[in-house]
Amino acid sequence: MGDIGLNSPMVLFISWCPDTDPQEDEESDSNFTPAGTPTSQPVNAAQLDPRPETVDDSGDDFVSLPVIDVLDDEGMCLGILLPLHKIRLRIIHVRRPFIVEDMLKVFRNNVTGMVKVDIAGENAVDSGGVFRDVLSEFWEKCFQKHFEGEDECVLVPSPQLSPDDFSTIGKILLVGYEQQGFFPIRFSRVLLICAMFSRDLVSNDLLLESFFRTLSNFERDSLENALLLVNLEGDILDDIIDILSRFRVTTIPKCRESLRLCLVRVAEIQLIENHAFSLQQMLPHMEKLKLFSDFQTVSAILALYIRLKPTGRKVTNILKAAPKNVTEQRVLDFLKRFIRSMSDDLLTAFLRYCTGSNVLHVDAIEVSFVHLSGLGRRFVAHTCGALLEVPVSYSSFNEFAGEFRTQLLGGQWDMQIL
Repeated sequence: MGDIGLNSPMVLFISWCPDTDPQEDEESDSNFTPAGTPTSQPVNAAQLDPRPETVDDSGDDFVSLPVIDVLDDEGMCLGILLPLHKIRLRIIHVRRPFIVEDMLKVFRNNVTGMVKVDIAGENAVDSGGVFRDVLSEFWEKCFQKHFEGEDECVLVPSPQLSPDDFSTIGKILLVGYEQQGFFPIRFSRVLLICAMFSRDLVSNDLLLESFFRTLSNFERDSLENALLLVNLEGDILDDIIDILSRFRVTTIPKCRESLRLCLVRVAEIQLIENHAFSLQQMLPHMEKLKLFSDFQTVSAILALYIRLKPTGRKVTNILKAAPKNVTEQRVLDFLKRFIRSMSDDLLTAFLRYCTGSNVLHVDAIEVSFVHLSGLGRRFVAHTCGALLEVPVSYSSFNEFAGEFRTQLLGGQWDMQIL
C-alpha cells in the first residue's frame, strides 16, 4: 500500500465476502467480495487482525486480507488495491524485568508487519493494549537507564549502547507511532527537531525551554528567576555558580544578558552537540516520521507534544459515562474530582491503567458502573477499549480517592489488557 500508514488520514474500507469459506484456497480472488459492494464496512487499521491462517517458525502470523478500497479525506476512492491479500503479524516475546534489553534485541532484527506482543508469564491477548503498555514501560525504563533529564530527556553516550542500539531506539520510536499513535513526550523536543530538520529551526527560546525541562525543579526555578534579575548577586549567584559548574562553566556571569548567552551555549552542547553521533544513527528511522503530518513541521511537532501531554482537565473532558441514578452520578463526580487533584505522576499512572499508554492518545475513556463491595471492591480497566469499571458503593470522596490512589501507586492493577 505504499506510504499509507496506520495513522494516515485516509479511511480504509474492508470488503469481506460473507459466504467465504476460510478453508478455501486463500490465493483465489473469487474468495473476496469486489470492492465497493454493500458489504463494505469501515474499520480502524489497528484492528486488522482477521482470521489467522498459518504461523511460520519465525513467530510471524500471516492473515488473509480482502480487496481494500482506499478513500481520501473527501470519500473519493483512490482506486488502490492490495497486490497481495496478506498482512504479516509479527509476534514478539518480552519479559517485564528485562523489557529494555528484550525490546532492543527484538527490534535490532528486521521486524516488519503489525506487531503483537506476548509478555512472559502473563495471559493478556494483544489487540493493541498490550503493545501500548509495553511501549510505555519500555520508554519509562529506557529513560531511566540510557537517558538523562527530568521532564525532557536526552540520550547519554554509554559503553552499554552500541551504534546499532541507537538505531534500534529510533526504530522503536517509529513503529510505536506508526502502529499505536504512541510517542514518548519526555523525548527532548530539541533533539527530535534537530534530528529531523536542523538547528536553524530551533529558536533560542525553545532551546532554553527544552534545556530547563531536563533540569530538576530547583535548578529550573533558580535559572528562570535569575534571568528576571538585572544583576546577579548573593545567594542567587551562589546557586547559579553551583548549577553551571556541573556543565563545566568557569566564567561567572554577572548579569542576566551574559547568563542567557551562557545558558544558550550550554543548552546547545547538552542537547545537540553531545548527541550528534546518536542522532546520526537514529536518523534513517526518524526521517520516516515525516510521512505523518505530526512531524512535517516544527510547529506540528510542538503541537503534538502539547496534545499528548495529559492534564486533569483534558482527561476529565474525555470521560464518557451515562449515569442512570444519583449513586452513579455521585461516584462519577468523585472520579472527576480525583483526576483533577492528581499529580503529574499519578495522572500518567491513571492514564496507563485505563489505556495502556502514559500519553494522551485516545479520544475517550468509557466509564461503566459496577456493584462491588467489601474485599472484592476494586477498579477494573480494559485497556483495549479504554474502559474503566467504577464501583458505586463509595459513600465519601476520601474513601474513593484513598482506595483508587492505593491501587494505582501500589501496582495492584486489575487490568483486562487486550
